[in-house]
Amino acid sequence: MTSIGIVGAGIAGLHLSLLLTQRGVSVTLYAERTPEDQLAGKLSSVVTRFGPTREREQALGVNYWDEPDFGAFCFYVNVLGEYPLAFRGDLSQPAQVVDMRLYHAKLLEDLLDRGVDVVYGSLIADDLTILADSHDLVVVASGRGSLTEIFPKVEEHSPFTEPQRHLFGGLFNGVSYPEPLGVTFAIMPGHGEMSTIPIRSFKGRQSALFCEAAPGGDFEIFATMRYEDDPKAFETLLLEQIKQHAPPIYERINPEEFGLTRPQDLIQGAVTPVVRRGYAQLPSGKWVLALGDAHALNDPCIAQGANAASHAAEVVADAIVDHAIYDEAFCQAVEQQVWVNLGAATAWTNANMMPPPEFTGQLFVAATQSQAVANAVADNFADPQRGWRVMSSADEMSAFLAELGWQPEPAPEHEPEPAVA
Repeated sequence: MTSIGIVGAGIAGLHLSLLLTQRGVSVTLYAERTPEDQLAGKLSSVVTRFGPTREREQALGVNYWDEPDFGAFCFYVNVLGEYPLAFRGDLSQPAQVVDMRLYHAKLLEDLLDRGVDVVYGSLIADDLTILADSHDLVVVASGRGSLTEIFPKVEEHSPFTEPQRHLFGGLFNGVSYPEPLGVTFAIMPGHGEMSTIPIRSFKGRQSALFCEAAPGGDFEIFATMRYEDDPKAFETLLLEQIKQHAPPIYERINPEEFGLTRPQDLIQGAVTPVVRRGYAQLPSGKWVLALGDAHALNDPCIAQGANAASHAAEVVADAIVDHAIYDEAFCQAVEQQVWVNLGAATAWTNANMMPPPEFTGQLFVAATQSQAVANAVADNFADPQRGWRVMSSADEMSAFLAELGWQPEPAPEHEPEPAVA
């Protein structure tokens, strides 16, 4: 029987393990932390899972958090600054946000219940040669430590050498839900982007606040400010900045109740986006695949990372089942197949890290005038190939808007100014 070793128990490694197990392939999952460790840990991410990922979970039998009345049914988009505008885009398939500590722990327990061999502990790159001797193929699905060093950086897809945003967020009391239930975005020129998100966590239905702080903006300090030194000062200053720069977010906050739920429910950090080769050869001559963050580490600004990783896991699972020899040709073919979706997600994400081309403003204007456009803009987040195509050029955007029946509103006619004698 084919034996696959999977290093890393994030969404990429978990989904690949489940997909292969479902198809009768022998899997050993190498996880850094136990389910108990996951549940006791700090919040590390706020992940929005879109329709295709949720369909995959349903097919795998791990859709444990499905609730018909709770999720992200729409996006409320607010562009602030000199030319403000706002619209609501409804999702054709509701998205969902679950605390990833609960998610990772539950899926890991599920794999154990299905008889998957799980080995706990930290690994380094040198360990991969040993693992490869025990498996027909090893897949590295972890972006941690030295494991990624064996996969060369792809310069043409890695335009940044430092983080483009400073990240912070967490679970907060005193933040109400909009109706209908959805994610509220505030785009704050010069300061970054902030969102409020309905999330299922340890206390049931809670609210997450997440900010992509622009370097030099007023929210940058919160990515490094030590919350534990003075929690009240942290929360007071944050509330002041939200009131000043993100009124649509502030409207959802009760100042008397506002505050972090627990110290371990705070995220702070930054990401330097990078794309690596999707495979590498070990000194022994065997080949290993990269998956998830090991292949491409993207900023979370448009919520593509986990969804792209889940999609890639399915591509890899299909390839493993369909082939018996895992050589360089196999790895090259898999990389190309994965990159169709991952490449679009990466290019789109990277574009959002840079000043937008002038033509992109037309999309948001159109969304304020047409509900069909607003809904399509929301749905594009579940389809990065379409999302990136629309944002990649003025011609593509015009074609997208034309397909939806939108035409620019004619400029108002003005009476000629009277001549001055």
